[in-house]
Amino acid sequence: SNAVAKMTNVMALSLYLERNSISGNLDLLGESLGTCTQLGELTLVFKYNSISGSLDCLGRSIGKCTDLETLKLYFNGNSICGNLDPLGQSLSSCTQLETLELYLGGNSISGKLEALGHGIGSCTKLGTVGMDFTGNTKITGNLKALGQGLNNCMQLGSLSLGFQDTGVQEDDVRQAWQGVLPRSCTQGRFSVGAARIKVAEFHQSV
Repeated sequence: SNAVAKMTNVMALSLYLERNSISGNLDLLGESLGTCTQLGELTLVFKYNSISGSLDCLGRSIGKCTDLETLKLYFNGNSICGNLDPLGQSLSSCTQLETLELYLGGNSISGKLEALGHGIGSCTKLGTVGMDFTGNTKITGNLKALGQGLNNCMQLGSLSLGFQDTGVQEDDVRQAWQGVLPRSCTQGRFSVGAARIKVAEFHQSV
């Protein structure tokens, strides 16, 4: 983390450390990244380790990286807590984003989709979005709020969403997304509760 904090002029940072026995606190990494304000690409792959701490600090730091075009966070299968909302709020500042991948399944993260949807709504250049929050039972909110944010992303071509075993509404996925998904989006899938819907199938049904 200390080494990352000294990389104040770095424009691209990729760390691939999945399936190790890494422990430590995510807060420290989040604080360090707050100094890397020139980043255009950030990829952190720490899947299936023993990382603890809160998502909050990392979420806030990302808002300082206003030149980001690619943001990929893979922290599936750790012991991370905290709130999704600071990350959602930070995305409002990342208006150059073209690729957004948030894979945070199997943690203990809370938060509302409304904040995430609002942030994504400012990222109008997004072409690829992938998010998986499976198993984070304290993530709640209305899928339509997220869809309304994505509706601003007129270049969106691929979308993958995973919300199994969360607190997200799943009563009628098709109704929630009807009329809000950009027509440019033709690839991807929704996985919410028991529902599995391909994006192409969704377009055929509306």
